[in-house]
Formats: sequence, structure tokens, C-alpha cells
Amino acid sequence: MGVITAIEVQKRNKKRVSIFIDDVYTFSMSLDEAAKLRKGQELTDAEIEALTSEAAVTAATDSAARFLALRPRSTREIRDNLARKGTPPAVIDATLERLTAFGYINDRAFADLWVRDRMTFKPTSPRALRYELQQKG
Repeated sequence: MGVITAIEVQKRNKKRVSIFIDDVYTFSMSLDEAAKLRKGQELTDAEIEALTSEAAVTAATDSAARFLALRPRSTREIRDNLARKGTPPAVIDATLERLTAFGYINDRAFADLWVRDRMTFKPTSPRALRYELQQKG
């Protein structure tokens, strides 16, 4: 059990806030999510855990969305990218579920796009295309 003693806007990212519980930094979250919290509010350990995990999923989703902004990616590419950044497996799974629900990830559409682009710009054999797709997951 703890009491929120401070909610401070972060210096580098004005859209995120740092949450301090009992005068100790505990986690950060988006400004929109923090709107439901207030200074002096008491939180149980379960609520703190839920807020922390939700904040982690939101941060991982934002990171994956930036990664997807460059070009379409397969589920495995996104999973590997998040894992390289040290994201826990449970958070990665929740992030991938969220991105799939939003329609940002579709492995079938990715494979079709990849084959079409490869045949247009750098034609290769079907066997080489199969290998490339296997490498991308």
C-alpha cells in the first residue's frame, strides 16, 4: 500500500509523467493515463502493479509503433526488436495483441507485400523468397 506523493511531468517527454509513491520514484506513464490519478491518492499493491504493467505495455506499444512507421514488419521482427530492448515477454505478448487488434500487424499482408516488392524491385527465385520470409518470421 502506498500514497502518491508527487506526479511530475518529465523534462524530456512532456507527454509522460513520473509517479512518486511515498516520495520514491515508482514508474512513469502517459499524461492521458495519469489524468485519473491525483496526489494523495492511496493505491494498493495490486493497483500499483496494474498501473505499472499497463504503463509498460503502453511504452512498448509506442516503441513498436515507431518501429512499424519505417516499413511494414512481421510479428517476429517486432518481437525481436522489443526483446533486444529488454522488454519482458509478457509485455511483448500484450503489445503484439494490442497492435494486432488495432490492425497494425498482419503477417499475411506483410508476406504478400514483401513478395510483390521483391518481384518488382529485386526479382529473386521463389526459393530465395521463401528463405527471406522464413528469416523474417
